[in-house]
Amino acid sequence: MTDDTKASTSTLRADFEQLSRLADEVKVKVHLAGMEAKEYWQELEPRLEELEQRVVKDLGQEAREATRQVLDEVSGALDRLRQRLGR
Repeated sequence: MTDDTKASTSTLRADFEQLSRLADEVKVKVHLAGMEAKEYWQELEPRLEELEQRVVKDLGQEAREATRQVLDEVSGALDRLRQRLGR
């Protein structure tokens, strides 16, 4: 594994850890929220689990790029949900 590959994988893992913390925060808020928020969370949760599986594995360049795209999409969706639930 090259230094660039290690750095890229390390960055993905760090970003996933941040996303995971955000997901935990949202999960608690969703538990206290209404049905609409719970349904939205149920749509996001499988994507989060998929990301976790990808990040845990040793990723190739193509997989890292695809993972980055999904990570960014899920992160944005979680942030929007957090905003809808109130900080």
